[in-house]
Amino acid sequence: MRAFFLFGLSVVAWADATDILSRRCLSCHNDSSRMGNLSLTSRQSAANVLTAKLLQRVERGEMPPGGGLPLEERATLKQWIDAGAPWTTTLSAPLRPKASSNWWSLQPISRQQGNIDSFIDAALAPKGLKRSEPADKRTLIRRLTFDLTGLPPTPAEIENYLKDTSPKAYETLIDRLLASPAYGERWGRHWLDVIRFGESHGYEQNHIRPNAWPFRDYVINAFNRDLPFNRFMMEQVAGDLLSPGNPAVEVATGFLVAGTHDTVGNSNLAATRQQRADDLDDIVNATASSFLGLTVNCARCHNHKFDPIEQADYYRIAAIFNGVTHAERTWASPAALASHEFLARPLEASIRTAKDRLQGLTQSTTSSRAAAEAKLRAKHRDPVSPFGTQETWKPTQLRLLRLTAPKGFPGGLDELELFTSDGRNIAPTARITVSSTRIADGNPDAYHSRHLNDSAFDKRWFPEGSGPATITIELPSPLETVRLAWSTDRPRAFQGKFEQNTVSMYEIAYSTDGTKWLPLASNE
Repeated sequence: MRAFFLFGLSVVAWADATDILSRRCLSCHNDSSRMGNLSLTSRQSAANVLTAKLLQRVERGEMPPGGGLPLEERATLKQWIDAGAPWTTTLSAPLRPKASSNWWSLQPISRQQGNIDSFIDAALAPKGLKRSEPADKRTLIRRLTFDLTGLPPTPAEIENYLKDTSPKAYETLIDRLLASPAYGERWGRHWLDVIRFGESHGYEQNHIRPNAWPFRDYVINAFNRDLPFNRFMMEQVAGDLLSPGNPAVEVATGFLVAGTHDTVGNSNLAATRQQRADDLDDIVNATASSFLGLTVNCARCHNHKFDPIEQADYYRIAAIFNGVTHAERTWASPAALASHEFLARPLEASIRTAKDRLQGLTQSTTSSRAAAEAKLRAKHRDPVSPFGTQETWKPTQLRLLRLTAPKGFPGGLDELELFTSDGRNIAPTARITVSSTRIADGNPDAYHSRHLNDSAFDKRWFPEGSGPATITIELPSPLETVRLAWSTDRPRAFQGKFEQNTVSMYEIAYSTDGTKWLPLASNE
């Protein structure tokens, strides 16, 4: 170890310690990234941690992450800090070589001399190992059948293979398994995993994709008919351009939109643009990782640190896919559509006839049905509904009314209406307070409580979380009330999206002074 004397004091050479900082620390703690709000590029920027605090984390093996420093390097840093951490220059992390187009993984595959066993033997020999003995026929057919089809062989298949003593028994077995429809189902699944295929959209709503199956079947069929990989790749990226009007090829482009997709939407323009950028990023990354074996999404924000991918390259690829959107499209040829229409015509006529008959029967029983429904309603209360729920009570004088949902309001509420004995809705002039409000990214007012009494049904209030939630209505002065109405999607402004998300458990209480609360109504 090198040392020098400074004013008569022997210290560890600063070069030894700062070399450790450069190699081990600067990739995270530099002026650009400042992980943990710390830069170690100069003594001035690091002055606040050149103490026991830094040394303690190093000696405990916490820094750098992944096991810490070797013991001798920890000792070097300790001696350096104990000597006052002499430091004379600005540090920079050593540059790591960046791959170029001649990088080994970017080269075309070349044919090597010898079969695969020779490579295995070459790797086993230095370790004193050798290949396992060939499997017996019963074990072999089980392994092959599981591997190629994912299923066990039947007893009859095992017996037939054991009895086949021809030199080509093995080749015949392989050909039979490759010809099985189960082969494409087994190995197509692996490709679907590679390309992030899902039969639902993911994200918050995670809607099912009922029409995702044609692309899934395309992948299975491609394996079963041994479609060349280069053609398999091109059809998934641009099948609609390769064979326009051919649904068997066009369906392959389902690859582009097979990943997660946010179906919630957003009224905020910036958030909408962000969602679109994320959709394109999913397509770009899936294409690159599936067909190039490269993760190019790093270049969305900066030139790739190690691979030869510039930020401009990323956006060139994104531009190619900029016309791709998530939507439904008809998956059939004109001839198939015409045939479907021809076959459906008599069925549609039968449906119309049945509907006409049903309408006639309904009209003929209108009066009797209305009487029966009125009699039934007299015995039972109306069920809760996202399109409109109400609670009634005997005329009650109150100044405050509180609606409590023990399990929250899962779909939020789009409006509250409180009616007086003479039929007036007095909620719009009341003061409404809530236990909590969800905050939306990019639009803090998206779920504001004012939507509860703005006399409109186009926006909703949402509580935070799924726990108990309360809404309190405060009137300017006591009034006699008889009914409270609320909804999640009253005039179907949201096209029934929240039909399954409405409050079904609730309690309504009232007060005249804000201190004493009395029960008024509940879901029971």
